[in-house]
Amino acid sequence: SDVYKRQPEEVIEEGNELRSSLLAVYDQVHKLEDETGRQICELFYKLPTRRELPYYYTIISRPMDLFTIHKRLTGKKGVYKHRQEFVADMELMFDNAETFNVEGSEIFNDSLTLRETFQAEMAKLGTSQGSPPKKRVLFESQLEQGNDAQDHVTSQTLEPQAMDFDVEEPMPPAS
Repeated sequence: SDVYKRQPEEVIEEGNELRSSLLAVYDQVHKLEDETGRQICELFYKLPTRRELPYYYTIISRPMDLFTIHKRLTGKKGVYKHRQEFVADMELMFDNAETFNVEGSEIFNDSLTLRETFQAEMAKLGTSQGSPPKKRVLFESQLEQGNDAQDHVTSQTLEPQAMDFDVEEPMPPAS
């Protein structure tokens, strides 16, 4: 009776608190500008349609954009119930941009910048910062050819103990 009525209110209150804290993180990412005043997330807000860029959808199997994330944050589509759902969608968007676009391109670099801001804002909440950008392995011959335009690519990337690979599921045991 009385306990039953209070419990849903507490859940809703927690949901509103979650929503407002995640919206604050979203807003920081959304409003980020470069030194010229360009809104960095502009190309992340709405994905091109399959008709506009069909090749994108052959490479990216799970597309994600800020428009979709915002709809979930504002309750217009499948509201986030857990912080990790929001983190996963944001990381998916960054991963997609860094997978599809050429390393060193404006959108690739914008993704790295947005990811950094996102992680810093999530850290302020005292929550999971998400994962770092995927490391790309460059071989010594590529480094010698000057393909190390990104500051984050160093000779350490080539050392086996320093390599970091995303593994989605464990390898099956050898038979």
